[in-house]
Amino acid sequence: MPNEIRADMLKVKRMISDVEIVIGKRDGETELVNKLIDAENLLTYCMSRLENAVVPPCKVGDTVQAISRSGRLYEYTVNGIHQFEDKHFMFGGYRICKDGKKVNPTWQDYEIGKIVFVGDNAKEAAEKALKEGIENVQSKTQE
Repeated sequence: MPNEIRADMLKVKRMISDVEIVIGKRDGETELVNKLIDAENLLTYCMSRLENAVVPPCKVGDTVQAISRSGRLYEYTVNGIHQFEDKHFMFGGYRICKDGKKVNPTWQDYEIGKIVFVGDNAKEAAEKALKEGIENVQSKTQE
C-alpha cells in the first residue's frame, strides 16, 4: 500500500510541474504558481514521511488467530497496537470465555506466523501450524 500511495504522489508531483511550466509562461499568474509550489512542497513532505513509515501488522478491530500455551487455537479481536522506537510492534487482543471472563493476551510482531496469525488466511495458517506442532511433539516423544 505505501508503494501505491508513493506512486500516486509522484504522479501528482509531475502534474504540478507540468502545470507550473504552462502557467509560468503567462504574466500575472504568480499567485497560482505560488499555490502550486506550496502543494508541491506538501507532497514532498508527505513522500518523505511515507518513506519512513512502518506499516503495523494489523489494525484495531481485526480478528487474529492465536495458539495458546495449552496448544489450543483461539480467535481474538485486536484492541490495541503499540509501536516501539525500534519500529517493532506489540499488539493485544481479547476474547470472552464461556464463563464470561475476558482474556487479554499480547504478542510481538516477531511472533506472527509462529503463535499468532493475521490476515485473510489466518485460521488456515494457524490450524496448519498447530497440526505441525503436534506432529513434531509426538515424533519427539516417540524417539
